Amino acid sequence: MSEQKQKSIYKYSSELGPGMGLYLFLMSACLLISVHWRGAVLPLLPLALGWPVMLWFLLKRIWSKCPHYRTTSAMWLAGIWICIFGALICAALSSAWILIFQPDFISLYLHQCLDMAQAADLPAAYTHMTADMRAAIESGNIPSPMQWIFSMIWFTAFSGAIMSLIVAICMTARKSSHSHKFP
Repeated sequence: MSEQKQKSIYKYSSELGPGMGLYLFLMSACLLISVHWRGAVLPLLPLALGWPVMLWFLLKRIWSKCPHYRTTSAMWLAGIWICIFGALICAALSSAWILIFQPDFISLYLHQCLDMAQAADLPAAYTHMTADMRAAIESGNIPSPMQWIFSMIWFTAFSGAIMSLIVAICMTARKSSHSHKFP
């Protein structure tokens, strides 16, 4: 009986990326919907706090299947690629949403932010900032939806890399603490 060829860390990550992508798109959808229904923004904080937990569970699948990947560097690499694949899937879904349903999302979102800032009766120090923001919107000097999407990809990949390192360290530290026997 021949031994089954072990999957690469990239293969595992690409298989787990869609799960992360759908999770990230759920967060994105909350933001996209919030310009029409402000209550949609409420799940964003719990979802953002759940992102490392989601990553932990995805990495745990690799951890349980491949003992030779139970190192900080392997888990970190897998986490980075899971977040990159997830960010690309989220970006594709968010782009489709914006292009089909909300081509004016950026303008609507910025107007909503300005309205909330003015309703909050911010200190006078912020008046200049809100005036600059309003002038940028009126002059059309705001990012396009695709610029926003690319920024989202970079932010998600970068923060996912940092989060992956933290999760990987926690996973391997947990392994190390269970492997030591004390007299």
